[in-house]
Amino acid sequence: MSRIKLVALTLLFLVMIGMMGGCLQQVARITAEVPIVAPEPASSQALTPPSPLQLTRSAAPQTVLGKQGVDLGGYSKVELNYDQIEVSSVFQGYGGENLIRDTGSFWHIGVPKESDQAWAIIDLRSEMQLGAVAVRPRSDHLSHLWKGDNAALEGSNDSKAWDTLAKLRLDHDALNGRDWIAFMLPEGAGPYRYHRILINDPEFISMGGLALYTADSTPIARGHELADAETGLPTVLGKQGVDLSGYRRVELLGGQVEVSSSMENYGKGNLLSDAGGATFWHVRLPKETDEAWVLVDMRSEGTLAALGIRPRKDYLTHLWKGGSAVLQGSNNREEWVPAVQFVLNHGELNAVDWIIFVLPKDIGPYRYYRLLITGPDFISMGGFELYRQDA
Repeated sequence: MSRIKLVALTLLFLVMIGMMGGCLQQVARITAEVPIVAPEPASSQALTPPSPLQLTRSAAPQTVLGKQGVDLGGYSKVELNYDQIEVSSVFQGYGGENLIRDTGSFWHIGVPKESDQAWAIIDLRSEMQLGAVAVRPRSDHLSHLWKGDNAALEGSNDSKAWDTLAKLRLDHDALNGRDWIAFMLPEGAGPYRYHRILINDPEFISMGGLALYTADSTPIARGHELADAETGLPTVLGKQGVDLSGYRRVELLGGQVEVSSSMENYGKGNLLSDAGGATFWHVRLPKETDEAWVLVDMRSEGTLAALGIRPRKDYLTHLWKGGSAVLQGSNNREEWVPAVQFVLNHGELNAVDWIIFVLPKDIGPYRYYRLLITGPDFISMGGFELYRQDA
């Protein structure tokens, strides 16, 4: 082969190799631009979608408009003790206990405010279903309550996870600054042990009263049923209009009665007078303790069938609230045996008539009986009577 042909073949071979290299570079570039797609997983390896957020029991709560002048005759007010109420903050001495006092006082949140949120929690001690809730403005300070639907009633059974039961709406143009404002709750709102009014309003700073209501078919003294279970005492609800035709009143003399303390001329003798509650026994003020008592010496051992008290005329609020009184018995005046717990539901009582506690038949016999009252609101009583059953 001539030298010229050999050189030509060599050049042709080199040109072909160069063309192949360019093609390979282009293929590499195109391959790099194509995204890599992972193979679909088998059916047994399908991805699990993220779980949705847990919704409350009332995802879209009903809005309830508060109204004054509502007839609550078909409902029973729940009697509350001070230790059943907790509030978000307090200004000076205007605490949550003022919400259940019938004295014109009020709860005032701490100022200056650190947050627009405020709340009041009620521990009913056991699960209950409410039919209505009511609030009262601080006297002539309606503007201190929330506006619109900036409040809600919530329920819980552990005081941690809360369900919204209803939004509570206020129309200030339709309300006055004195009367109770009632919210009629939708059916099925409960039962819950804890109830919370949650307020989220920059203008809210005070409230004059808070009341919870159940339908009449629901027991009202649930908070005291737990105390009864703890102490083992039977609980008796005081009632007016009780038929005492089968009972005989025990005639008591002034020397048989003692009281814990008295103010000026309002002593123990007024408990036995028949003046329609116009005269009364009044504890000494200022009070040194929340305890007050009436002690009776029966002169001999015996059982009792009923006990009656009468409020000072037009001063029902001077009596104890809820289950803050106990009847005790003794035969030596030193060792006292708790016999029965007395419950007062002020929402069912008037401020004039006798209130009767019909006792269980297995109490006594004792020579001495003592009515021990531990409610901080108690300061006076208009009458006191004991009864035995007719033989």
